[in-house]
Parts: sequence; C-alpha cells; structure tokens
Amino acid sequence: MMRILYLNTGSCNGCDIEILVALLRLEEELGRELPVDTSIRESNYDVAIITGPVTAQSLCRIVRQVAHVGKLSIGNVICVGSCACGGGIWYDTYATLGGFDSFLDFVRKQGLRIDVGNIVYVTGCPAYPDDIYSAVKRALRI
Repeated sequence: MMRILYLNTGSCNGCDIEILVALLRLEEELGRELPVDTSIRESNYDVAIITGPVTAQSLCRIVRQVAHVGKLSIGNVICVGSCACGGGIWYDTYATLGGFDSFLDFVRKQGLRIDVGNIVYVTGCPAYPDDIYSAVKRALRI
C-alpha cells in the first residue's frame, strides 16, 4: 500500500488548493481514495508533498514529529510552489527557514534522521494543478 505524507509548512494555502485539485483528479483516475497523512505518523512514506517556506512554528511541530518516529524515510519529495522550492518571497525573513532544502539541512544538523530519495520541484505561485498531478503520478509510478 502506498503512503503519502502531505505537509503544509507555512504556505498561504494557494498551492494547497491546487494540490487538492490534482489529488482529486488522480483519485478519480484510479477509482479509489489515496491514503494521505497530514502529520508524520509513520517512519516510511512513498511520497511527501511539501508546501510553504518552513515557518518557525511549523518547524517545531515537524521536528517533534520526526523525533517521535525516530527515523523518517521518504522515497520522493515533491516541493510544490515557489515557497517550498526555495522560500519564495519569504526566503530571507526572520520567521522562515526557506525552502525544503534549508529545512533538510537544518534537521540533519540537529541529529534527526531523514532519508530522502528524489526531490522534485514544482515551481509557481501557486503551482499549476497539471504540474502537481504529473509529479505525483511519476513519483507513485502510476
């Protein structure tokens, strides 16, 4: 069974709406619901969909969740939107860490284990649902 992790790390919800459109289209195509966790409950996921520039508040929550599961393994990470890809317009503010790469560096320096296979960047503000749909489909090998 495939496992999908969806993390909003401080986005404005523009990309989140587009992700819903893309996932609903994929569910219709597959004829079934996709199992999506919105917080880290397992230690292994096939795909993680990330939105947002990683705010200080979301960072604390995610670090606690990763520490709780011990080690997090993700096959494919899909960074959706300019914020997740590199911080967007918030790349250098005091309240954000930047994009997913900055987050990954930070948590690894804290001694937390996060293993990631491939990282796919779906740019835009917001990202287009067709691009998100294609990225999720490729990541799940559908």
